[in-house]
Amino acid sequence: MEQVSGQHGGATLGEYAGAFRRRWWVLALGAVLGLALAAAFLLVAPKTYVATSSVLVNPIGIEFDSAVDGARTNSGVNLDTEAQIVTSQAVSSRAKVNLQTPEIVGQLVQNVTVDVPPNTNVLRISFAANSAEGAQIGAAAYADGYLSNRRETAEDLLAEQSRALNQQIAELESQLPSATADERTGLETALQTLNTRKASVDGTRVDPGKVISDSLLPKRPASPNAGLVLTSGLAFGLLVGLMSLLLLERRDGRCYDWHTVERRLGLAVLADVPGAAESPAPLFEPRSPGAEAFGQVRNAILSGLGDEPATLVIASPSAGYGADVVAANLAVALARAGYSTTLLVADESSQIADLFGMPATDGLTEVLRGRLTVERAAHRVPDVQGLSLLAAGHGLDSRIEDLEGSGITPVLATLAKQTHFLLIRSRPNDVAADAQLFGRHARAALPVIEIGRTVRDSVQNGVRQWNLVGTTVPGAVTVPAFGPPDSAPPRAIAAQSTPDPAKDPGKDPVSSSPGSTAPTR
Repeated sequence: MEQVSGQHGGATLGEYAGAFRRRWWVLALGAVLGLALAAAFLLVAPKTYVATSSVLVNPIGIEFDSAVDGARTNSGVNLDTEAQIVTSQAVSSRAKVNLQTPEIVGQLVQNVTVDVPPNTNVLRISFAANSAEGAQIGAAAYADGYLSNRRETAEDLLAEQSRALNQQIAELESQLPSATADERTGLETALQTLNTRKASVDGTRVDPGKVISDSLLPKRPASPNAGLVLTSGLAFGLLVGLMSLLLLERRDGRCYDWHTVERRLGLAVLADVPGAAESPAPLFEPRSPGAEAFGQVRNAILSGLGDEPATLVIASPSAGYGADVVAANLAVALARAGYSTTLLVADESSQIADLFGMPATDGLTEVLRGRLTVERAAHRVPDVQGLSLLAAGHGLDSRIEDLEGSGITPVLATLAKQTHFLLIRSRPNDVAADAQLFGRHARAALPVIEIGRTVRDSVQNGVRQWNLVGTTVPGAVTVPAFGPPDSAPPRAIAAQSTPDPAKDPGKDPVSSSPGSTAPTR
Protein backbone atom coordinates (compact mmCIF):
# COMPACT_ATOMS: atom_id res chain seq x y z
CA MET A 1 0.00 0.00 0.00
CA GLU A 2 1.32 3.43 -0.93
CA GLN A 3 2.62 5.53 1.93
CA VAL A 4 1.08 9.00 2.03
CA SER A 5 3.42 11.82 3.04
CA GLY A 6 2.34 15.13 4.53
CA GLN A 7 2.51 18.26 2.46
CA HIS A 8 1.28 21.78 2.88
CA GLY A 9 -0.83 23.64 0.35
CA GLY A 10 -2.27 27.11 0.25
CA ALA A 11 -5.80 27.77 1.40
CA THR A 12 -8.52 27.71 -1.24
CA LEU A 13 -11.43 30.09 -1.70
CA GLY A 14 -13.70 27.44 -0.19
CA GLU A 15 -11.56 27.28 2.95
CA TYR A 16 -11.72 31.05 3.33
CA ALA A 17 -15.50 30.92 2.86
CA GLY A 18 -15.69 28.27 5.56
CA ALA A 19 -13.60 30.43 7.88
CA PHE A 20 -16.00 33.35 7.31
CA ARG A 21 -19.00 31.14 8.10
CA ARG A 22 -17.40 29.90 11.32
CA ARG A 23 -16.12 33.25 12.53
CA TRP A 24 -18.55 35.74 11.00
CA TRP A 25 -18.93 37.26 14.45
CA VAL A 26 -15.30 38.47 14.26
CA LEU A 27 -16.12 40.51 11.15
CA ALA A 28 -19.33 41.77 12.78
CA LEU A 29 -17.43 42.78 15.92
CA GLY A 30 -14.83 44.57 13.81
CA ALA A 31 -17.55 46.44 11.89
CA VAL A 32 -19.25 47.52 15.12
CA LEU A 33 -15.91 48.64 16.56
CA GLY A 34 -15.09 50.63 13.42
CA LEU A 35 -18.49 52.36 13.43
CA ALA A 36 -18.15 53.12 17.14
CA LEU A 37 -14.76 54.73 16.60
CA ALA A 38 -16.11 56.74 13.67
CA ALA A 39 -19.08 57.93 15.73
CA ALA A 40 -16.77 58.93 18.59
CA PHE A 41 -14.61 60.88 16.15
CA LEU A 42 -17.66 62.71 14.82
CA LEU A 43 -18.58 63.69 18.36
CA VAL A 44 -15.20 65.12 19.36
CA ALA A 45 -13.79 66.35 16.04
CA PRO A 46 -13.98 70.14 15.42
CA LYS A 47 -16.76 71.07 13.01
CA THR A 48 -16.26 73.25 9.96
CA TYR A 49 -19.25 74.95 8.35
CA VAL A 50 -19.18 76.48 4.86
CA ALA A 51 -21.55 79.14 3.48
CA THR A 52 -21.51 80.52 -0.07
CA SER A 53 -22.56 83.85 -1.62
CA SER A 54 -22.97 84.19 -5.39
CA VAL A 55 -21.97 87.54 -6.94
CA LEU A 56 -22.83 88.67 -10.46
CA VAL A 57 -19.91 90.71 -11.85
CA ASN A 58 -20.84 93.53 -14.28
CA PRO A 59 -18.42 95.28 -16.66
CA ILE A 60 -17.80 98.94 -15.90
CA GLY A 61 -17.78 101.68 -18.54
CA ILE A 62 -17.52 99.57 -21.77
CA GLU A 63 -19.80 97.71 -24.10
CA PHE A 64 -19.50 93.97 -24.22
CA ASP A 65 -21.00 90.90 -25.81
CA SER A 66 -21.83 87.52 -24.31
CA ALA A 67 -20.01 85.22 -26.74
CA VAL A 68 -18.41 82.16 -25.17
CA ASP A 69 -14.63 82.00 -25.24
CA GLY A 70 -12.86 79.13 -23.46
CA ALA A 71 -15.81 78.26 -21.17
CA ARG A 72 -16.07 81.97 -20.20
CA THR A 73 -18.45 84.55 -21.60
CA ASN A 74 -16.64 87.31 -23.53
CA SER A 75 -17.96 90.09 -21.27
CA GLY A 76 -14.85 92.21 -21.02
CA VAL A 77 -14.37 91.07 -17.41
CA ASN A 78 -11.56 88.65 -16.59
CA LEU A 79 -13.27 86.53 -13.95
CA ASP A 80 -10.08 84.64 -13.09
CA THR A 81 -8.51 87.96 -12.18
CA GLU A 82 -11.60 88.98 -10.24
CA ALA A 83 -11.43 85.69 -8.29
CA GLN A 84 -7.90 86.58 -7.24
CA ILE A 85 -9.04 90.06 -6.20
CA VAL A 86 -11.61 88.51 -3.82
CA THR A 87 -8.77 87.02 -1.78
CA SER A 88 -6.60 90.13 -1.99
CA GLN A 89 -5.51 92.08 1.06
CA ALA A 90 -7.72 95.03 0.09
CA VAL A 91 -10.91 92.97 0.05
CA SER A 92 -9.88 90.94 3.11
CA SER A 93 -9.29 94.17 5.04
CA ARG A 94 -12.80 95.36 4.20
CA ALA A 95 -14.19 91.95 5.23
CA LYS A 96 -12.26 92.11 8.49
CA VAL A 97 -13.88 95.46 9.27
CA ASN A 98 -17.33 94.05 8.42
CA LEU A 99 -16.75 90.96 10.58
CA GLN A 100 -15.22 92.96 13.45
CA THR A 101 -12.88 90.06 14.13
CA PRO A 102 -9.46 90.22 15.80
CA GLU A 103 -8.17 87.63 13.36
CA ILE A 104 -5.38 88.92 11.13
CA VAL A 105 -5.93 89.25 7.39
CA GLY A 106 -3.44 86.48 6.56
CA GLN A 107 -5.41 83.96 8.63
CA LEU A 108 -8.80 85.24 7.54
CA VAL A 109 -8.10 84.80 3.84
CA GLN A 110 -7.26 81.10 4.39
CA ASN A 111 -10.95 80.50 5.09
CA VAL A 112 -12.05 81.83 1.67
CA THR A 113 -12.40 79.90 -1.59
CA VAL A 114 -13.64 81.30 -4.88
CA ASP A 115 -14.78 79.42 -7.96
CA VAL A 116 -16.26 80.52 -11.28
CA PRO A 117 -19.02 78.37 -12.80
CA PRO A 118 -18.33 77.84 -16.53
CA ASN A 119 -20.00 80.17 -19.03
CA THR A 120 -21.13 82.64 -16.38
CA ASN A 121 -20.24 86.08 -15.00
CA VAL A 122 -20.69 84.77 -11.46
CA LEU A 123 -18.24 84.40 -8.60
CA ARG A 124 -19.10 81.87 -5.89
CA ILE A 125 -17.48 83.09 -2.68
CA SER A 126 -17.34 80.47 0.09
CA PHE A 127 -16.28 81.05 3.69
CA ALA A 128 -15.41 78.36 6.26
CA ALA A 129 -15.87 78.80 10.00
CA ASN A 130 -16.30 76.69 13.09
CA SER A 131 -19.94 77.74 13.41
CA ALA A 132 -22.81 78.00 10.97
CA GLU A 133 -23.43 81.66 11.84
CA GLY A 134 -19.76 82.52 11.40
CA ALA A 135 -19.68 80.90 7.95
CA GLN A 136 -22.83 82.76 6.85
CA ILE A 137 -21.58 86.13 8.07
CA GLY A 138 -18.11 85.57 6.63
CA ALA A 139 -19.38 84.75 3.11
CA ALA A 140 -21.62 87.84 3.15
CA ALA A 141 -18.78 90.04 4.45
CA TYR A 142 -16.43 88.98 1.65
CA ALA A 143 -19.14 89.44 -1.01
CA ASP A 144 -19.89 92.97 0.24
CA GLY A 145 -16.20 93.77 0.62
CA TYR A 146 -15.49 92.65 -2.95
CA LEU A 147 -18.32 94.73 -4.43
CA SER A 148 -17.37 97.80 -2.37
CA ASN A 149 -13.74 97.49 -3.40
CA ARG A 150 -14.70 97.06 -7.06
CA ARG A 151 -17.03 100.10 -6.95
CA GLU A 152 -14.41 102.28 -5.29
CA THR A 153 -11.71 101.16 -7.72
CA ALA A 154 -13.95 101.90 -10.71
CA GLU A 155 -14.92 105.30 -9.38
CA ASP A 156 -11.27 106.22 -8.77
CA LEU A 157 -10.41 105.12 -12.31
CA LEU A 158 -13.20 107.22 -13.84
CA ALA A 159 -12.21 110.25 -11.74
CA GLU A 160 -8.61 109.90 -12.91
CA GLN A 161 -9.76 109.71 -16.54
CA SER A 162 -11.92 112.78 -16.05
CA ARG A 163 -9.01 114.76 -14.58
CA ALA A 164 -6.78 113.77 -17.48
CA LEU A 165 -9.38 114.89 -20.01
CA ASN A 166 -9.88 118.20 -18.19
CA GLN A 167 -6.15 118.83 -18.33
CA GLN A 168 -6.03 118.14 -22.06
CA ILE A 169 -9.05 120.41 -22.68
CA ALA A 170 -7.45 123.24 -20.69
CA GLU A 171 -4.21 122.98 -22.70
CA LEU A 172 -6.08 123.16 -26.02
CA GLU A 173 -8.19 126.08 -24.87
CA SER A 174 -5.05 128.00 -23.88
CA GLN A 175 -3.77 127.64 -27.44
CA LEU A 176 -6.88 129.10 -29.12
CA PRO A 177 -6.08 132.88 -28.71
CA SER A 178 -2.77 132.64 -30.52
CA ALA A 179 -3.82 130.11 -33.14
CA THR A 180 -4.30 130.94 -36.84
CA ALA A 181 -7.56 130.33 -38.60
CA ASP A 182 -6.52 126.93 -39.84
CA GLU A 183 -5.04 125.95 -36.45
CA ARG A 184 -8.17 127.13 -34.68
CA THR A 185 -10.27 124.85 -36.80
CA GLY A 186 -8.13 121.83 -35.80
CA LEU A 187 -8.10 122.82 -32.14
CA GLU A 188 -11.85 123.21 -32.05
CA THR A 189 -12.30 119.77 -33.58
CA ALA A 190 -9.97 118.23 -30.97
CA LEU A 191 -11.75 120.07 -28.18
CA GLN A 192 -15.08 118.78 -29.40
CA THR A 193 -13.75 115.20 -29.31
CA LEU A 194 -12.29 115.62 -25.80
CA ASN A 195 -15.49 117.13 -24.49
CA THR A 196 -17.46 114.27 -25.93
CA ARG A 197 -15.18 111.74 -24.22
CA LYS A 198 -15.33 113.67 -20.95
CA ALA A 199 -19.10 113.76 -21.08
CA SER A 200 -19.07 110.00 -21.63
CA VAL A 201 -16.72 109.42 -18.66
CA ASP A 202 -18.64 111.76 -16.41
CA GLY A 203 -21.89 110.12 -17.40
CA THR A 204 -20.67 106.54 -16.84
CA ARG A 205 -22.74 104.75 -14.18
CA VAL A 206 -20.66 102.58 -11.89
CA ASP A 207 -22.38 99.21 -11.38
CA PRO A 208 -19.79 96.69 -10.10
CA GLY A 209 -22.34 93.89 -9.76
CA LYS A 210 -24.66 92.51 -7.14
CA VAL A 211 -25.22 89.59 -4.81
CA ILE A 212 -27.60 87.26 -6.59
CA SER A 213 -27.59 84.57 -3.91
CA ASP A 214 -27.16 85.45 -0.27
CA SER A 215 -25.23 83.06 1.95
CA LEU A 216 -27.57 80.71 3.75
CA LEU A 217 -27.14 79.31 7.24
CA PRO A 218 -25.52 75.85 6.79
CA LYS A 219 -27.69 73.05 8.18
CA ARG A 220 -24.81 70.61 8.70
CA PRO A 221 -21.03 70.87 8.88
CA ALA A 222 -19.05 70.38 5.71
CA SER A 223 -16.25 68.78 7.68
CA PRO A 224 -15.99 66.19 8.98
CA ASN A 225 -18.21 64.47 6.41
CA ALA A 226 -20.37 62.11 8.46
CA GLY A 227 -21.03 59.71 5.59
CA LEU A 228 -17.38 59.53 4.63
CA VAL A 229 -16.21 59.11 8.23
CA LEU A 230 -18.74 56.36 8.97
CA THR A 231 -17.92 54.55 5.73
CA SER A 232 -14.21 54.79 6.49
CA GLY A 233 -14.81 53.55 10.03
CA LEU A 234 -16.81 50.61 8.73
CA ALA A 235 -14.10 49.74 6.20
CA PHE A 236 -11.41 50.02 8.89
CA GLY A 237 -13.43 47.82 11.24
CA LEU A 238 -13.99 45.19 8.57
CA LEU A 239 -10.27 45.21 7.76
CA VAL A 240 -9.37 44.74 11.43
CA GLY A 241 -12.01 42.01 11.71
CA LEU A 242 -10.65 40.27 8.63
CA MET A 243 -7.08 40.38 9.91
CA SER A 244 -8.23 39.09 13.31
CA LEU A 245 -10.20 36.32 11.63
CA LEU A 246 -7.21 35.19 9.60
CA LEU A 247 -4.96 35.36 12.67
CA LEU A 248 -7.39 33.29 14.73
CA GLU A 249 -7.78 30.81 11.88
CA ARG A 250 -4.01 30.51 11.51
CA ARG A 251 -3.46 30.01 15.22
CA ASP A 252 -6.42 27.66 15.48
CA GLY A 253 -5.07 25.02 13.09
CA ARG A 254 -8.08 22.69 13.41
CA CYS A 255 -9.38 20.57 10.55
CA TYR A 256 -12.77 21.89 9.50
CA ASP A 257 -13.46 19.75 6.42
CA TRP A 258 -11.99 16.85 4.51
CA HIS A 259 -10.78 19.17 1.74
CA THR A 260 -8.45 20.84 4.27
CA VAL A 261 -7.09 17.45 5.33
CA GLU A 262 -6.21 16.45 1.79
CA ARG A 263 -4.90 19.85 0.74
CA ARG A 264 -3.04 20.95 3.85
CA LEU A 265 -1.88 17.59 5.21
CA GLY A 266 -1.50 15.54 2.04
CA LEU A 267 -3.55 12.67 3.51
CA ALA A 268 -6.06 10.89 1.32
CA VAL A 269 -9.47 10.90 2.98
CA LEU A 270 -10.86 7.39 2.61
CA ALA A 271 -14.33 8.54 3.68
CA ASP A 272 -16.07 11.54 5.16
CA VAL A 273 -18.50 10.07 7.68
CA PRO A 274 -21.85 11.90 7.83
CA GLY A 275 -23.37 13.19 11.04
CA ALA A 276 -23.83 16.23 13.24
CA ALA A 277 -21.34 17.56 15.77
CA GLU A 278 -22.10 16.67 19.41
CA SER A 279 -24.69 14.09 18.33
CA PRO A 280 -24.35 10.67 19.99
CA ALA A 281 -21.65 8.44 18.53
CA PRO A 282 -23.53 6.04 16.23
CA LEU A 283 -23.33 2.44 15.04
CA PHE A 284 -24.77 2.83 11.56
CA GLU A 285 -27.57 0.63 10.26
CA PRO A 286 -26.95 -1.35 7.03
CA ARG A 287 -27.47 0.62 3.81
CA SER A 288 -27.45 3.94 5.68
CA PRO A 289 -25.19 6.74 4.39
CA GLY A 290 -22.84 6.12 7.31
CA ALA A 291 -22.61 2.39 6.59
CA GLU A 292 -21.91 3.15 2.92
CA ALA A 293 -19.10 5.51 3.97
CA PHE A 294 -17.45 2.70 5.95
CA GLY A 295 -17.96 0.44 2.97
CA GLN A 296 -15.74 2.90 1.09
CA VAL A 297 -13.11 2.66 3.84
CA ARG A 298 -13.27 -1.13 3.72
CA ASN A 299 -12.89 -1.16 -0.06
CA ALA A 300 -9.87 1.16 0.10
CA ILE A 301 -8.19 -1.01 2.77
CA LEU A 302 -8.89 -4.24 0.90
CA SER A 303 -7.53 -2.67 -2.28
CA GLY A 304 -4.24 -1.99 -0.53
CA LEU A 305 -3.98 -5.01 1.77
CA GLY A 306 -5.68 -7.60 -0.39
CA ASP A 307 -7.30 -10.70 1.08
CA GLU A 308 -4.30 -11.51 3.23
CA PRO A 309 -4.85 -11.48 7.01
CA ALA A 310 -3.76 -8.16 8.46
CA THR A 311 -3.64 -6.05 11.58
CA LEU A 312 -4.82 -2.45 11.43
CA VAL A 313 -4.32 0.26 14.08
CA ILE A 314 -7.03 2.89 14.53
CA ALA A 315 -6.35 5.98 16.66
CA SER A 316 -7.26 9.63 16.93
CA PRO A 317 -4.55 12.27 17.27
CA SER A 318 -6.36 13.53 20.39
CA ALA A 319 -9.11 12.45 22.77
CA GLY A 320 -12.63 12.06 21.39
CA TYR A 321 -15.24 9.54 20.30
CA GLY A 322 -14.31 9.51 16.62
CA ALA A 323 -11.92 6.55 16.93
CA ASP A 324 -14.69 4.50 18.61
CA VAL A 325 -17.08 5.23 15.74
CA VAL A 326 -14.52 4.35 13.07
CA ALA A 327 -13.21 1.20 14.79
CA ALA A 328 -16.68 -0.20 15.55
CA ASN A 329 -18.26 0.58 12.18
CA LEU A 330 -15.23 -0.55 10.16
CA ALA A 331 -15.14 -3.85 12.10
CA VAL A 332 -18.83 -4.32 11.32
CA ALA A 333 -18.24 -3.53 7.63
CA LEU A 334 -15.43 -6.12 7.40
CA ALA A 335 -17.46 -8.76 9.23
CA ARG A 336 -20.51 -8.21 7.01
CA ALA A 337 -18.25 -8.67 4.00
CA GLY A 338 -17.49 -12.20 5.25
CA TYR A 339 -14.14 -11.60 6.94
CA SER A 340 -13.69 -12.84 10.48
CA THR A 341 -12.76 -9.76 12.46
CA THR A 342 -11.60 -9.13 16.00
CA LEU A 343 -11.73 -5.65 17.52
CA LEU A 344 -9.18 -5.13 20.29
CA VAL A 345 -9.83 -2.13 22.51
CA ALA A 346 -6.63 -0.86 24.10
CA ASP A 347 -8.09 2.33 25.58
CA GLU A 348 -9.91 2.18 28.88
CA SER A 349 -11.88 5.35 28.05
CA SER A 350 -13.35 3.79 24.90
CA GLN A 351 -17.14 3.60 24.59
CA ILE A 352 -17.17 0.85 21.95
CA ALA A 353 -18.95 -1.56 24.28
CA ASP A 354 -21.78 0.96 24.62
CA LEU A 355 -22.01 1.24 20.84
CA PHE A 356 -22.59 -2.51 20.62
CA GLY A 357 -24.94 -2.47 23.61
CA MET A 358 -22.58 -4.71 25.58
CA PRO A 359 -21.88 -4.36 29.32
CA ALA A 360 -18.48 -3.57 30.76
CA THR A 361 -16.58 -6.80 31.14
CA ASP A 362 -13.11 -8.22 31.70
CA GLY A 363 -10.74 -7.90 28.79
CA LEU A 364 -7.20 -6.96 27.82
CA THR A 365 -6.23 -5.89 31.35
CA GLU A 366 -7.11 -9.26 32.77
CA VAL A 367 -5.34 -11.07 29.90
CA LEU A 368 -2.11 -9.11 30.47
CA ARG A 369 -2.34 -9.80 34.22
CA GLY A 370 -2.74 -13.53 33.54
CA ARG A 371 -6.26 -13.80 34.95
CA LEU A 372 -7.93 -14.67 31.64
CA THR A 373 -6.93 -16.30 28.40
CA VAL A 374 -7.40 -14.48 25.13
CA GLU A 375 -10.12 -16.95 24.21
CA ARG A 376 -12.16 -16.30 27.33
CA ALA A 377 -11.71 -12.52 27.16
CA ALA A 378 -12.98 -12.20 23.57
CA HIS A 379 -16.76 -12.10 23.16
CA ARG A 380 -18.95 -12.38 20.11
CA VAL A 381 -20.72 -9.16 19.17
CA PRO A 382 -24.49 -9.77 19.11
CA ASP A 383 -26.22 -9.56 15.73
CA VAL A 384 -22.94 -9.29 13.80
CA GLN A 385 -21.71 -12.64 12.57
CA GLY A 386 -17.95 -13.05 12.44
CA LEU A 387 -17.14 -10.13 14.76
CA SER A 388 -15.55 -10.49 18.19
CA LEU A 389 -14.70 -7.81 20.74
CA LEU A 390 -11.84 -7.88 23.22
CA ALA A 391 -12.58 -4.99 25.58
CA ALA A 392 -10.03 -2.97 27.50
CA GLY A 393 -11.02 -4.52 30.82
CA HIS A 394 -10.76 -2.87 34.21
CA GLY A 395 -7.85 -0.59 35.13
CA LEU A 396 -5.83 -0.83 31.93
CA ASP A 397 -4.32 2.61 32.49
CA SER A 398 -3.68 2.19 36.23
CA ARG A 399 -2.71 -1.48 36.51
CA ILE A 400 -0.65 -1.94 33.34
CA GLU A 401 2.42 0.25 33.49
CA ASP A 402 3.75 -0.65 30.05
CA LEU A 403 1.99 -2.65 27.35
CA GLU A 404 5.22 -3.84 25.75
CA GLY A 405 6.62 -5.05 29.07
CA SER A 406 3.33 -6.66 30.09
CA GLY A 407 3.35 -9.10 27.19
CA ILE A 408 1.19 -7.45 24.54
CA THR A 409 3.22 -8.95 21.69
CA PRO A 410 2.17 -12.60 22.25
CA VAL A 411 -1.42 -11.46 22.77
CA LEU A 412 -1.37 -9.73 19.38
CA ALA A 413 0.23 -12.78 17.77
CA THR A 414 -2.48 -15.04 19.21
CA LEU A 415 -5.28 -12.78 18.04
CA ALA A 416 -3.75 -12.38 14.57
CA LYS A 417 -3.73 -16.20 14.16
CA GLN A 418 -7.36 -16.55 15.20
CA THR A 419 -8.92 -13.93 12.91
CA HIS A 420 -8.60 -12.56 9.40
CA PHE A 421 -8.56 -8.90 10.38
CA LEU A 422 -7.40 -7.61 13.74
CA LEU A 423 -8.43 -4.03 14.41
CA ILE A 424 -6.75 -2.31 17.34
CA ARG A 425 -8.45 0.73 18.87
CA SER A 426 -5.51 2.48 20.51
CA ARG A 427 -5.19 5.44 22.81
CA PRO A 428 -4.70 8.85 21.10
CA ASN A 429 -1.28 9.68 19.67
CA ASP A 430 -1.07 12.84 21.79
CA VAL A 431 -1.75 10.89 24.99
CA ALA A 432 0.47 7.81 24.76
CA ALA A 433 2.93 5.94 22.58
CA ASP A 434 0.57 2.96 22.33
CA ALA A 435 -0.51 3.79 18.77
CA GLN A 436 3.11 3.74 17.64
CA LEU A 437 3.71 0.48 19.55
CA PHE A 438 0.77 -1.24 17.87
CA GLY A 439 1.93 0.21 14.56
CA ARG A 440 5.07 -1.96 14.80
CA HIS A 441 2.84 -5.06 14.73
CA ALA A 442 0.39 -3.77 12.12
CA ARG A 443 0.43 -3.54 8.35
CA ALA A 444 -1.32 -0.19 8.30
CA ALA A 445 -2.53 2.57 10.58
CA LEU A 446 -5.65 4.68 10.16
CA PRO A 447 -5.81 8.14 11.77
CA VAL A 448 -9.28 9.40 12.70
CA ILE A 449 -9.80 13.15 12.30
CA GLU A 450 -12.71 14.80 14.09
CA ILE A 451 -13.92 17.79 12.08
CA GLY A 452 -13.76 21.00 14.07
CA ARG A 453 -11.84 19.37 16.94
CA THR A 454 -8.66 17.72 15.67
CA VAL A 455 -5.63 20.01 15.21
CA ARG A 456 -3.54 19.61 12.05
CA ASP A 457 -0.27 19.53 14.01
CA SER A 458 -1.58 16.57 16.03
CA VAL A 459 -2.40 14.69 12.84
CA GLN A 460 1.06 15.33 11.44
CA ASN A 461 2.64 14.24 14.72
CA GLY A 462 0.66 10.99 14.72
CA VAL A 463 1.55 10.19 11.12
CA ARG A 464 5.19 10.98 11.87
CA GLN A 465 5.18 8.54 14.81
CA TRP A 466 3.90 5.77 12.55
CA ASN A 467 6.37 6.67 9.82
CA LEU A 468 9.23 6.30 12.30
CA VAL A 469 8.37 2.64 12.88
CA GLY A 470 7.64 1.93 9.22
CA THR A 471 3.85 1.73 9.50
CA THR A 472 1.92 2.44 6.31
CA VAL A 473 -0.72 5.20 6.54
CA PRO A 474 -3.08 4.68 3.58
CA GLY A 475 -5.18 7.69 4.47
CA ALA A 476 -7.49 9.11 7.10
CA VAL A 477 -11.17 9.01 7.98
CA THR A 478 -12.92 12.27 8.84
CA VAL A 479 -15.87 12.18 11.24
CA PRO A 480 -17.96 14.83 13.02
CA ALA A 481 -17.03 15.69 16.59
CA PHE A 482 -19.48 13.15 18.05
CA GLY A 483 -20.54 13.14 21.68
CA PRO A 484 -20.80 10.04 23.90
CA PRO A 485 -23.05 7.26 22.57
CA ASP A 486 -26.60 6.88 23.82
CA SER A 487 -26.86 4.60 26.83
CA ALA A 488 -28.51 1.40 25.62
CA PRO A 489 -29.58 -1.63 27.67
CA PRO A 490 -26.75 -4.19 27.65
CA ARG A 491 -27.26 -7.20 25.48
CA ALA A 492 -26.78 -10.61 27.03
CA ILE A 493 -23.41 -12.18 26.36
CA ALA A 494 -22.91 -15.88 26.94
CA ALA A 495 -19.58 -15.40 28.59
CA GLN A 496 -20.04 -18.34 30.89
CA SER A 497 -20.49 -20.69 27.95
CA THR A 498 -16.97 -20.05 26.73
CA PRO A 499 -15.16 -23.38 27.03
CA ASP A 500 -12.20 -23.64 29.32
CA PRO A 501 -9.22 -25.00 27.40
CA ALA A 502 -7.94 -26.67 30.54
CA LYS A 503 -11.15 -28.69 30.88
CA ASP A 504 -11.59 -29.49 27.20
CA PRO A 505 -8.18 -29.43 25.55
CA GLY A 506 -9.44 -31.33 22.55
CA LYS A 507 -11.45 -28.41 21.26
CA ASP A 508 -10.20 -25.38 19.39
CA PRO A 509 -11.08 -22.52 21.74
CA VAL A 510 -11.41 -20.04 18.89
CA SER A 511 -13.74 -22.06 16.71
CA SER A 512 -15.88 -23.33 19.58
CA SER A 513 -16.22 -20.04 21.45
CA PRO A 514 -19.41 -18.06 20.82
CA GLY A 515 -17.27 -14.98 20.66
CA SER A 516 -14.99 -16.28 17.88
CA THR A 517 -15.35 -17.24 14.29
CA ALA A 518 -12.78 -19.03 12.16
CA PRO A 519 -11.44 -17.07 9.18
CA THR A 520 -13.75 -17.49 6.24
CA ARG A 521 -11.33 -16.13 3.69
